[in-house]
Formats: sequence, C-alpha cells, structure tokens
Amino acid sequence: MKRIRGFLPLMGLGFFSLVAQSLLFRDVIAVFEYSEPGIAVFYASWLLWIALGAYAGRRDSSWTVAFGAWFAPAVLLYIPAFLLQHFLVLHARSLAGIEPYVVFPLMRMFVLLFLVNAPVSLLTGVLFPVGCRWAEKDAGLPAARVYTFETLGACMGGLFVTAMLIGHASGQTVFVWACFAAAASLPFNAGFGRGSGRARLRWIPVVVLLILTGAGNVPGRLGRCWTQMEDRAAWARLLPKDTY
Repeated sequence: MKRIRGFLPLMGLGFFSLVAQSLLFRDVIAVFEYSEPGIAVFYASWLLWIALGAYAGRRDSSWTVAFGAWFAPAVLLYIPAFLLQHFLVLHARSLAGIEPYVVFPLMRMFVLLFLVNAPVSLLTGVLFPVGCRWAEKDAGLPAARVYTFETLGACMGGLFVTAMLIGHASGQTVFVWACFAAAASLPFNAGFGRGSGRARLRWIPVVVLLILTGAGNVPGRLGRCWTQMEDRAAWARLLPKDTY
C-alpha cells in the first residue's frame, strides 16, 4: 500500500500535465488560429515556465518543505490551474482588445501566449523537484523512480486524451473525467485498504459514491453542460445581440 501511495501521485503528475497541455493546445489553436509562430511560442513558453518552476521548487525553503509534506493532494492543484489557464486562453482576445474577426497581431500574440501559459506549466515545474524529495523521504522510493512514474503517467494521459477525443468527446468532458480519475485515486492516497477495519470502513461510502458517479456518467453530463455553456458564450462574443 505504501508503494501505491507512492506511485499514484507521481503518475498523476505526468497524467495531468499531459492532459492539460493537450487540451490547452487545442484552445490556443481555436483562439489564435493556426499560426506556426504561435505554436512555437506556446511550446517555448511552456518549457520556459517549467524551467522557472523547477528552479523555484528545488530551493530549500519553508514553502517547498510545506509543499512537499502535502505533495499527494498538491497534485490536485492542476484542477484550478487548468481552469485559470483555460479561462485566460479563451478570453485572450478580450484581454488584448482584439475583435474575434481580426487577425491577431504577432507581437501581441507572443506576449499574451507567454503570460497565459504560466499556471499549469509553472506548477509542473515546481511539483517535479518537490516530488523527488517527497518520493525519497516520505514514500521510501528512490528519486529516480519519479522519472519512471511521471513518464508512465504521461503515457497514460496521452492515451486517455487521445481515446476520448477520438470518441468525439469535448475538451471540457475530457477534463472532467480526468478530475474524476484523480478523485478515484484519493482513497488509495489516504490509505484505504490499510490500517484497522474501522478505518477502512470510513472510506466505503466514498468508494461507493465514486462507483455510482462513474456508472451514472455524471462526469460526462457535467462536461456536456460545460461545453454548451462555453459554446453559447463564444457565439455571444462573435455575434453580440446589440450589433447583430
């Protein structure tokens, strides 16, 4: 069980970073149109923010120590980070004061892409060195295993997002299902299946609720509602009622 509690958060690090990058890249293509320089800036700024985050996360300070103590649930910070970056990308034209029917100026695109790429990639950079220390001290795993489990999680994230998109799921639905997968791993991270029988019984309602939620396709329904809401907002920005 200790090994499970060790590799699940590390796999979640790679899983969420790959899923988030794939979905955010689709948002960038939709908002900024297909621009080869824009794609180059997207990946360059993504890697640069990761490097800055890794530099901050490797330093021994009070906040990195505290962050490492809560590394397993800290992976869930990808959820608000993705939501923030998703919102910034979708409203990039409004933030830059550019109408939907106007070609995005290159220099303004470069600056804006660099800024809006920060949340998820910066968090990824911080979590990796913190995860190395956590794996060695708390989970009893060698730091080299972080690379293995993070890569395995990224592979699973790539297969997951590809299969969902091939099945014509929206990006919002894919992300909601990814959040559900993270919630399903929480009982194992918290120690379900170990300890006394009474301690295990406390997690049974949570496990039953997760099973019913997945079986009832609740994440899929939430994703479709989210998609419809954002589609209506996009059409409203493109064709405002007062100017239609």
